[in-house]
Amino acid sequence: AMWNSIDVKYQAGAYGPIGETRTLLLLWKQLEANNYPNASIIREDLEKRYQEEKQAAMRGGGNYVVPDLQGGNEIVQPTT
Repeated sequence: AMWNSIDVKYQAGAYGPIGETRTLLLLWKQLEANNYPNASIIREDLEKRYQEEKQAAMRGGGNYVVPDLQGGNEIVQPTT
């Protein structure tokens, strides 16, 4: 029942824009906290993807606003 509730909240946009890596990561963290089978494996993969996306944004040059995992935004300044 709890898993269904989490899924409904995700579909309603409670975790953020559907399909964004940060949103998916928040969803799977919640599922993991509620003992959903194999959720930790998916969460770990999503954390890697999130970090890769952040690094790709930094390589592109200029400043980028990247959603952080607490629901706010982080301004990323590339290093040279």
